[in-house]
Amino acid sequence: MNAQRPTFPPRGEARLYGGNAQRSTTGDTRERGAALLFVLGLMALMVGLAALFVADFGRSRRQLSRARHQLEAFNLAEAGVDKAIWELGRNAGYSGESGTRLGKGAFSVAVRRAGGRTTVVSTGIASPTGVERARAVIEADVADGGKRVAWRHRR
Repeated sequence: MNAQRPTFPPRGEARLYGGNAQRSTTGDTRERGAALLFVLGLMALMVGLAALFVADFGRSRRQLSRARHQLEAFNLAEAGVDKAIWELGRNAGYSGESGTRLGKGAFSVAVRRAGGRTTVVSTGIASPTGVERARAVIEADVADGGKRVAWRHRR
C-alpha cells in the first residue's frame, strides 16, 4: 500500500503565505530583478540629489557668513569715522587711534591733514572669534568741524 501522496498545493497553483497569494512559477524572477534594479537606481538618484542639496546649502551658508562679516567690518569702519568726527569736534589735534575694540571686532583711525583738508581713514576688522574674517576701509573728507563729510568705501 504504497500509495503516492498528492503534493499540496500542486505546482503552478496559488499558495497562501501570511494572507497573500503567490504563484510558485519561475517566470517572476526576471520581473522582480528588473523591479529591484529600478528601485536601486531610483534610490541612487535620490541620494545624489540629496547630496547636491546639502552641498548647495553649505555653499549658501558660507556666502551668507562672508556677507555678514563684511557688513560687520563696514559698520566698524563707519563707527571709526563717527568717533573721529566726534574727537575732531572736541580736539582739533586728534590724530587717530589704533585697535579700538567694539563688539565682535575693532577699528583703527588715521587722520591726515594736507592743504587745508582733513581726511579720516578708518579700517574696520570683523573678528568674531579672534581671527580676522573681513576688513573694510572708509575714507572721509571732513570740513567745517565735522558738519560736512564726504566719504568713500574702499575694500
